[in-house]
Amino acid sequence: MTRELGLPFTHAASRDALARRSAELDRQARRALGRARRLLGAAALTDLRSTSALLAEKIDSGAVPIAAGCRLVGELEQLRGARQALAAEDRTRRLAACEQVLARLRTVPTAQALVDRVCDELLRHCGFGRAVLGSVQDGCWRPWKIRQEELTIDWFDRWENRELVVGEHLLEYRLLRERRAALVLDTTAAEIHDIVRSGMSTSYVVAPIVPAGHVIGFLHCDHYPDPRLCDAADRDVLWRLAEGFGHLYMRTALVERLSVQREQVRGTLGRLEREMTELTQSEIALAAAEEAGAAPASRSSLSQPPPTSAALDELTPRQREVLRLLVAGASNQQIAEELLISVATVKTHVKRVLAALGARNRSQVIARFHGGDASTV
Repeated sequence: MTRELGLPFTHAASRDALARRSAELDRQARRALGRARRLLGAAALTDLRSTSALLAEKIDSGAVPIAAGCRLVGELEQLRGARQALAAEDRTRRLAACEQVLARLRTVPTAQALVDRVCDELLRHCGFGRAVLGSVQDGCWRPWKIRQEELTIDWFDRWENRELVVGEHLLEYRLLRERRAALVLDTTAAEIHDIVRSGMSTSYVVAPIVPAGHVIGFLHCDHYPDPRLCDAADRDVLWRLAEGFGHLYMRTALVERLSVQREQVRGTLGRLEREMTELTQSEIALAAAEEAGAAPASRSSLSQPPPTSAALDELTPRQREVLRLLVAGASNQQIAEELLISVATVKTHVKRVLAALGARNRSQVIARFHGGDASTV
């Protein structure tokens, strides 16, 4: 499990600028709502939309002066539009950062390295304060890794690598089937797992990891320890990251398996080549032993006449060179090294020499040249 202090958001300047603009809009909204409360005599007005609608209603009924009411309605609507524009800008920026994260993750060489980095990337570049990665297998959800913007995360110990059965009453059960991301604003609901409440989350977003149509895990994120609530933009960002991460994970795992299989094939071929080499060397040693012992002992070969010049004339210049070295007692390997040809080519030449001379084996050829005297070749 990765347990380290969260790193700062990479696009900090852009985020801070948006935060300052948002804070300024909040101050203007509070002032406008204060004027609306004084004008309407209501103490519980906190929402720009509902306040604007109530003011319009009171203007129509004559309960609020038209000029003052219209100016205030216009200001409230302007603030509401500015907030929406700012939220859209922030969502666009975060989705762009998400694409950059996926581009970097494409260069990660192993599936394990992807797992180790994804939660960190969510904090550093996607604007979350906490991220939990869990695997899903056989209907069980296993919390696996956590990253959050504080060092103390002892609450996660009791859940780490535990198999949590995804029962029908849980939100995750529904997401396994619907294969979509979700925004949760009420963490006290019965469908929310106790792990969420253990982490003191007041709202969060969750996205399944679904490569090739099969859910293999979940990503859960929130803004802890920041008390601000998650929103639809958080859901969209996490969903895009989870979607891309799933495909990258499966591709990387497949490449790793293929690499392992390739190394296994290479190892098998290497062993086969060594065994063939050992077998060939054994044959050469056996042939050399036969040559050494057969020349003085083979009366039948000694009694045969030496090759005629007509038989030698049938040989090519290269075959004559092979015959000369063969009569001198050279092995196939030695002949190949001397003539700079392959052992397989030497074997072919030896077969043709034996056929031309009417000999059954090398020993007979050596015997016909008087025990290895190659001067007549």
